[in-house]
Amino acid sequence: MHDGLIPASPVPVVMMFGIDSTLSKPFSSESITRDGQVFYTENGSWANFGGAVGIDSTNMVLIAQLTTDGALSFELNFQLATPLEGTENLVARNPKGAEVEVPELIYSSEKHLLLQMNQSKKKK
Repeated sequence: MHDGLIPASPVPVVMMFGIDSTLSKPFSSESITRDGQVFYTENGSWANFGGAVGIDSTNMVLIAQLTTDGALSFELNFQLATPLEGTENLVARNPKGAEVEVPELIYSSEKHLLLQMNQSKKKK
Protein backbone atom coordinates (compact mmCIF):
# COMPACT_ATOMS: atom_id res chain seq x y z
CA MET A 1 0.00 0.00 0.00
CA HIS A 2 1.28 3.51 -0.81
CA ASP A 3 0.43 7.04 0.32
CA GLY A 4 1.16 8.68 -3.03
CA LEU A 5 4.60 7.32 -3.88
CA ILE A 6 5.68 6.46 -0.32
CA PRO A 7 4.98 3.04 1.28
CA ALA A 8 2.35 3.20 4.01
CA SER A 9 0.73 0.82 6.48
CA PRO A 10 -2.68 -0.69 5.65
CA VAL A 11 -5.69 1.05 7.17
CA PRO A 12 -7.58 -1.21 9.59
CA VAL A 13 -11.20 -0.05 9.07
CA VAL A 14 -12.61 1.95 6.13
CA MET A 15 -16.36 2.48 5.79
CA MET A 16 -18.64 4.18 3.28
CA PHE A 17 -21.99 5.72 4.21
CA GLY A 18 -24.51 6.82 1.60
CA ILE A 19 -22.24 5.48 -1.16
CA ASP A 20 -23.37 2.11 -2.45
CA SER A 21 -22.29 0.04 -5.44
CA THR A 22 -24.69 2.02 -7.66
CA LEU A 23 -22.86 5.27 -6.92
CA SER A 24 -19.43 3.72 -7.58
CA LYS A 25 -20.55 2.24 -10.93
CA PRO A 26 -19.07 5.20 -12.92
CA PHE A 27 -15.60 3.88 -12.02
CA SER A 28 -16.05 0.56 -13.84
CA SER A 29 -13.89 0.17 -16.96
CA GLU A 30 -17.00 -0.25 -19.16
CA SER A 31 -18.58 2.96 -17.89
CA ILE A 32 -15.35 4.96 -18.29
CA THR A 33 -15.11 4.31 -22.02
CA ARG A 34 -18.84 4.79 -22.62
CA ASP A 35 -19.82 7.68 -20.34
CA GLY A 36 -16.70 9.26 -18.86
CA GLN A 37 -16.60 9.42 -15.08
CA VAL A 38 -19.06 11.32 -12.96
CA PHE A 39 -19.32 10.61 -9.25
CA TYR A 40 -21.80 12.68 -7.27
CA THR A 41 -23.27 12.39 -3.81
CA GLU A 42 -25.07 14.96 -1.67
CA ASN A 43 -24.64 13.17 1.61
CA GLY A 44 -22.17 10.33 1.11
CA SER A 45 -19.09 9.82 3.23
CA TRP A 46 -15.95 7.74 3.39
CA ALA A 47 -14.49 7.15 6.84
CA ASN A 48 -11.18 5.81 8.08
CA PHE A 49 -11.86 4.69 11.64
CA GLY A 50 -8.27 3.54 12.05
CA GLY A 51 -7.02 7.11 11.83
CA ALA A 52 -4.33 8.43 9.52
CA VAL A 53 -0.91 9.87 10.26
CA GLY A 54 1.42 11.57 7.81
CA ILE A 55 4.84 10.12 7.10
CA ASP A 56 6.78 13.03 8.63
CA SER A 57 6.31 15.98 10.99
CA THR A 58 4.14 17.87 8.45
CA ASN A 59 1.46 15.19 9.10
CA MET A 60 0.14 15.54 5.53
CA VAL A 61 -2.08 12.69 4.31
CA LEU A 62 -3.03 11.98 0.69
CA ILE A 63 -6.83 12.14 0.33
CA ALA A 64 -7.15 11.47 -3.41
CA GLN A 65 -4.96 10.95 -6.42
CA LEU A 66 -6.82 11.74 -9.64
CA THR A 67 -5.92 11.88 -13.32
CA THR A 68 -8.15 13.56 -15.87
CA ASP A 69 -8.02 15.36 -19.18
CA GLY A 70 -11.47 16.82 -18.53
CA ALA A 71 -13.09 19.11 -16.00
CA LEU A 72 -12.70 18.33 -12.30
CA SER A 73 -14.59 19.96 -9.46
CA PHE A 74 -15.31 19.04 -5.88
CA GLU A 75 -16.40 20.27 -2.48
CA LEU A 76 -15.12 18.38 0.54
CA ASN A 77 -16.15 18.38 4.18
CA PHE A 78 -13.99 16.78 6.86
CA GLN A 79 -14.66 15.53 10.34
CA LEU A 80 -11.36 15.07 12.16
CA ALA A 81 -10.84 13.30 15.46
CA THR A 82 -8.98 15.33 18.07
CA PRO A 83 -6.43 13.91 20.55
CA LEU A 84 -8.98 14.36 23.36
CA GLU A 85 -11.55 12.12 21.60
CA GLY A 86 -13.59 15.06 20.28
CA THR A 87 -14.14 16.08 16.67
CA GLU A 88 -13.47 19.12 14.51
CA ASN A 89 -15.66 19.73 11.46
CA LEU A 90 -14.24 21.58 8.45
CA VAL A 91 -16.78 22.44 5.74
CA ALA A 92 -16.56 23.87 2.23
CA ARG A 93 -19.48 26.26 2.75
CA ASN A 94 -22.46 27.12 4.99
CA PRO A 95 -20.99 26.26 8.42
CA LYS A 96 -23.40 25.50 11.25
CA GLY A 97 -22.65 25.68 14.97
CA ALA A 98 -18.96 25.00 15.68
CA GLU A 99 -18.14 24.00 12.07
CA VAL A 100 -15.23 25.88 10.48
CA GLU A 101 -15.62 27.11 6.89
CA VAL A 102 -12.55 26.46 4.72
CA PRO A 103 -13.01 27.88 1.19
CA GLU A 104 -9.97 25.88 -0.03
CA LEU A 105 -12.14 22.74 0.24
CA ILE A 106 -13.85 23.88 -2.99
CA TYR A 107 -12.05 23.31 -6.30
CA SER A 108 -13.02 23.76 -9.94
CA SER A 109 -10.49 23.13 -12.71
CA GLU A 110 -12.42 25.50 -14.98
CA LYS A 111 -12.23 28.33 -12.44
CA HIS A 112 -8.55 27.53 -11.81
CA LEU A 113 -7.81 27.74 -15.55
CA LEU A 114 -9.50 31.16 -15.79
CA LEU A 115 -7.42 32.44 -12.85
CA GLN A 116 -4.20 31.22 -14.52
CA MET A 117 -5.16 32.92 -17.80
CA ASN A 118 -5.90 36.22 -16.00
CA GLN A 119 -2.59 36.08 -14.12
CA SER A 120 -0.74 35.39 -17.34
CA LYS A 121 -2.34 38.44 -19.01
CA LYS A 122 -1.35 40.69 -16.07
CA LYS A 123 2.33 39.67 -16.42
CA LYS A 124 2.48 40.80 -20.06
